[in-house]
Amino acid sequence: MSIEQRRTYPLVDKTRQFKFLALVIVYNLVIAFFFGLSLFFPDFLSIEDENIPLDARTAIAERILYFHSRIWPVVIALICLIGLHSFRMVHRLIGPLFRFRWAFDQLQAGNIGFRIKLREKDYLHREEETFNRMMETLAPKLESARSECQAALQTVDDLLQSGEDVPAHLKERLNRTRMHLHALWQSADYFHMQAENTTPLEEKTLPEEKVTTDSTAPSQA
Repeated sequence: MSIEQRRTYPLVDKTRQFKFLALVIVYNLVIAFFFGLSLFFPDFLSIEDENIPLDARTAIAERILYFHSRIWPVVIALICLIGLHSFRMVHRLIGPLFRFRWAFDQLQAGNIGFRIKLREKDYLHREEETFNRMMETLAPKLESARSECQAALQTVDDLLQSGEDVPAHLKERLNRTRMHLHALWQSADYFHMQAENTTPLEEKTLPEEKVTTDSTAPSQA
């Protein structure tokens, strides 16, 4: 099921939603039990009291039956309505949580080209705004890091191409520096600006390394 279909589908996370619904129903049944106990228990005691005249106990029994026929259908209807309403309300929380979980998976895959968009009546809109601000800050910072790494690699390549003017010990350090810059560039380039709901981008490659005739970048161990 696609992300857009789940936005309108009432069952986003069946396990959590049904657990919450069961919990709401249990709470309502407990409330109904104590309500019935407080309402009918005194009358039950009165019926069992032999000191009360028979006609009075008969009237109490009729009152109990009357309340049973009037109250319990209303209580059951209220429990069902509260359960359905709670199920609908929790969907406004579970839906955004599913969306955030999807966003975390996108980040793990290196995609920073998306933003979270919740429905108008969903909860967690403050978290949505905070997350999107974070992404707005992160994307240009990573792009800047890639650009700076490329510029640094170009500078190191230019120094290595200077040939005999560079001492041997300095060339070795430059090669080590280039190796670290290479690794840093690859780490930063793991993140990309892939738009959501698109196929993965092709794997990017490091800009073509310039190799001098007398020195090459050492391979990583």
